[in-house]
Amino acid sequence: MNKRPITAVVLALALLSTGCTSTVPGEALSKVDKDVVPIPEEPAEWAVARVDACKLLSAAVPTTLTPSTPEQGSPHSCAMDVITPDYGRRTVRLNVGAAFDHADRMDSAPFTARDVLAYQELDTTAPGVSLPGGDYSCEVNLPLSATTSIQVTSATSAREPELGCATPREVIDGVVERLAQPEPVLRSPGNGLGDWPTCALLASAPGGDAAQLRADQHRVDSCYAKLAPDKTISIEVSPAGDPVARTRDASETVVRLGGVDGLQNSGASGSCTLAWAQEPVAKPYGNAFQVITLRASSCEELPQVANNVRSKLAGPPPVAPQRPSRLGFPADAWDEVTDPACQITRDPYPDSCRKPRAVAAPRGIDANMASALSEDGKDAMCAALADAMRVVTAAEPILVVVDKIEHKGCVGRTPDFTLTVTLAVTPDRSAEFAPGFYCYGTSKQETVTVADRPAKQCSHYGNNVGNAPTTSVTGKDYYIAVRGSLESMGMVTITSNVSYPRGVSNLKPAEDAEKLNLVDRIATHLVTHYFPL
Repeated sequence: MNKRPITAVVLALALLSTGCTSTVPGEALSKVDKDVVPIPEEPAEWAVARVDACKLLSAAVPTTLTPSTPEQGSPHSCAMDVITPDYGRRTVRLNVGAAFDHADRMDSAPFTARDVLAYQELDTTAPGVSLPGGDYSCEVNLPLSATTSIQVTSATSAREPELGCATPREVIDGVVERLAQPEPVLRSPGNGLGDWPTCALLASAPGGDAAQLRADQHRVDSCYAKLAPDKTISIEVSPAGDPVARTRDASETVVRLGGVDGLQNSGASGSCTLAWAQEPVAKPYGNAFQVITLRASSCEELPQVANNVRSKLAGPPPVAPQRPSRLGFPADAWDEVTDPACQITRDPYPDSCRKPRAVAAPRGIDANMASALSEDGKDAMCAALADAMRVVTAAEPILVVVDKIEHKGCVGRTPDFTLTVTLAVTPDRSAEFAPGFYCYGTSKQETVTVADRPAKQCSHYGNNVGNAPTTSVTGKDYYIAVRGSLESMGMVTITSNVSYPRGVSNLKPAEDAEKLNLVDRIATHLVTHYFPL
């Protein structure tokens, strides 16, 4: 769940409109002649500036759950314990402005919440510690833009998505209902840190550039900027006690900032943090504050950045965008610039991923080698791959052309996302040394035959929670010499991997020998039918 940093200040992408922005399907943003839809960030920016996380969570909890008093987390997050009908206790957390990008969409299963598009992901990785409500967790995201969502999470003891995600799905239904008429859940003006997007505070860093700012997907109310190849700075806001009030160790010193003391820590690795209590936050225990923490490779500039941040907070917050006509995407709408079919691959470049065009797959070695170099070459590869996957798996695959990834060409995936197969036809390479870089680490390489053609096979072994190799194969690649000799030019590359169904994550790899046997049959079908000798 939410593992990658993404751009927080992005080029305007598109789908939902604010009062003066219109949807423009097919605008020429693509180099591969495909339809695209620009998706604005303004609806998400408005929600971050105006929606109160605790008000929204309190209003969104359904009558089937018994709520406790909401507890403010960071400025844009809130948590609440609820009692379920079976008397189970769950801690539900709601974040306004969580980072949610293409890779998160790929990992999460889409569903409809009151006719609005939402996604869920059940994490069945045992965390090693007991959580309120179970050892696993479910994360539900309601996209507000291509990069940002309202996110609801809770713990669960169920490993089935329907059961494990029931509580956050109920809450997200309430979120959609409340956002249709959001006035009761809006933040009162002048609420300090809650009025500010965190990346706007970090823009005061020396050498900072808005285009370099990144929202941190590990946590809401965090941001970082890369100021130079070896120089980064980050900011995080979270509730805690006053840093200078606790006992300090030898690496920590008190630094006087403008109007407040901060605690500076020079780490042994050369990194440095500077933290201070910015504003009080209501907590049921002791004195708590919204604590701002800056991190950098050295301490030299942190006091100046801290004072810049505090100066910004003393002034007026950024003007919120115009209120959007609605928040959330219709269930059948695009919510990112790439075609939803591109969610089968983790790295779809916006100018190079598209659905394949309807073309016929040629038959014969020379015909396919010539086709591979043509304008419709990858479309022809998709036609052949679609036929092979359809025949072997008895299901209609999802396919996309990925033009920038030469060794892939066409990517196909089963509807449940558990098997991915890619196909590429390369006229100017031989299979003799082809695996090379792609078969490394714990992979096993051997020479085999596919439909009576020599081939190099590379079997991949996934990693388990302890990052040690497993004993089961989780992916299998073939580099096939279709002309009959490993040294001859003209190669067909078929790569594959198995995974958990979409919407279920686990650090342990999916191990499915039956699905990998399907890859053998897909490879045989492709070579036999499209590359006959």
